[in-house]
Amino acid sequence: MMEHLLGRVARGVVLGTVYALSFWALRVSNITLDQWYLPAGLRVAALLLVPRSYWLYLIAGEAAGILCARYSRIDEYGLTFVVVSSITIMPLVAVIVRSFEKRNGLIVEPQRILMLAALVAASTTLANTGLVFGLMRKEPGPVDWTNSFQVMVGAYLGILTMIPLVLLWKQRAASYPFPRRLRADAAIGIVATLGVFIIAELAGPAEKNMLRMLMIVPAAVLTVLHGWRGAAVGVVMSNTALAMTIHRTHTDGNTDPDALRVQIILAITATVLITLGSRISRYYRNVNAYGLAEAKALEIARKSFVSSEQELERRVADLQFVMDEVFAKLHDAGKWLRQRGHAEAALEIQNYRVANEQRIKDELRLTYPSDLAERGLFAALRTDMVAGKWGGHCRINSDLRGDDNAISPQLQLMVYRVLDDLIALLAITEHEQVKLRARCGRRGERSGVAICLTVPAQFQRAIFEVGDLDASGRVLAYGGRIRHRNRRIFLFMVEQNGTAPAAATVPG
Repeated sequence: MMEHLLGRVARGVVLGTVYALSFWALRVSNITLDQWYLPAGLRVAALLLVPRSYWLYLIAGEAAGILCARYSRIDEYGLTFVVVSSITIMPLVAVIVRSFEKRNGLIVEPQRILMLAALVAASTTLANTGLVFGLMRKEPGPVDWTNSFQVMVGAYLGILTMIPLVLLWKQRAASYPFPRRLRADAAIGIVATLGVFIIAELAGPAEKNMLRMLMIVPAAVLTVLHGWRGAAVGVVMSNTALAMTIHRTHTDGNTDPDALRVQIILAITATVLITLGSRISRYYRNVNAYGLAEAKALEIARKSFVSSEQELERRVADLQFVMDEVFAKLHDAGKWLRQRGHAEAALEIQNYRVANEQRIKDELRLTYPSDLAERGLFAALRTDMVAGKWGGHCRINSDLRGDDNAISPQLQLMVYRVLDDLIALLAITEHEQVKLRARCGRRGERSGVAICLTVPAQFQRAIFEVGDLDASGRVLAYGGRIRHRNRRIFLFMVEQNGTAPAAATVPG
């Protein structure tokens, strides 16, 4: 127990020391400005990353860092102001973060980060102003609201520079359905922003503000491409580049009016981009969820289709076996009758067997084309048996091209069923002539079949009233589409080689 406590204290002391050195380095460095106050961001980032049991060490570390930074000005500011201001702001921010988490749960949503940043920036600015007027030794002048606003904007931008990176880190293991890679696009955005920054440093005062505004463009592009993650990277990138263009005077209250105007615009833009990025990310998540649900439904439909076909194949095989047994018994019966002198009865049985055996076998093959896998789709469609079946309803003129072995046997069977359903539907709606064109092929990892059914006259209204429900159900289950246009029905199906067919968009 004691070893665990000592280890925890040691980790806390190390954490507080590292935080104190980081805070002190940022505060006294030439990087931090009133218009871009990074210690405010470091403050909130540390509270979000570190467990609450170690917050006391962070508070002590910040107090030590501020005391070191202000030690040389104790005579100017007064001991009371230096000590109180060193131990006041961090606890205030900790209370805000804790109350915010207690009311709204863990802070992981980008829009809630904006609310937290605005609340912390406003409250710390007011607290610092109160401390200056209440405790500072030298007589303060009237409140400079412009300077206070500048400090508040700088704190807000400093927080927005740090917090998005924390949020990205906390959600680094989450999956995102964006089609592009963030790292590659972020690298391109950084290069573009760096190029604009270099040009801005070489440009005159008149062109500098315009170039500063252009630094926001890569952030907007990243937001559109990657949602809130793109906004997080883009805002940090643009914010840092813009801050580097501000003129340094090495004095307190460093003010660059032109840069302040642009940073106000950047603060508004950053808020809008992070909000927009959050909505884009939510949209992509919803689309991805719907896509997964649709893919699951199609997978269930495909399995149902395969199961029904397997059951039909089994039943056809059983019937074929039974019919073979029946015809074998008829053959034996005819032979037995002939041996006992009943030649006329034997001949009648033989004629019945010969007349019906092939017809029943053909009907069973039409019910389930068991030879489709061996002969292929086109060979099955060209057989006299299939032509006779369809020819009983309407006249079929076929134009079959390509290699039907390019598509899987499962897809060939599906195409066969769809054609059977569609031609039956055309026959029901009194279309007596049908032109059937089909082409199979393979390109890369995909293979597919395109089919067009053409009739001489316009489709009867009944075809839309009856609907191609069976055909559409099979096609959609295998990732395809059916379209009607004028006198044609288009069917297009694709599949990944060796996998189940994938959805394809059919040109309308």
